[in-house]
Amino acid sequence: MLRADEPAHIVNTASVAGLLAASAMGVYFASKHAVVAITETLYHDLRVARASIGVSLCPAFVPTGIADAERTRPTSLANAEPYTASQKLAAWQLNRAVEGGKSCRRARSPN
Repeated sequence: MLRADEPAHIVNTASVAGLLAASAMGVYFASKHAVVAITETLYHDLRVARASIGVSLCPAFVPTGIADAERTRPTSLANAEPYTASQKLAAWQLNRAVEGGKSCRRARSPN
């Protein structure tokens, strides 16, 4: 993109999980926080380079189907145990948050 020297734009998706934290999802939230940090750093690096490349971050919960991930799990890896109370609560919270998030907003632009 830099060699092309033409206007461009990068969009990273971290979801709101990159901006907050909740119980029982430490690894997931840590990875999303990393996406936010990488995106913010990229924005600043591109400004220093005076590149005409914009950077956006999608900061909301996005209805991607992540709350339904079990639907694609191979039968051999299925969870045979019933959900614990904390797993049920986490699933409820995730579904509620995902249903509430419907859009991405431009967080950073080149100008």
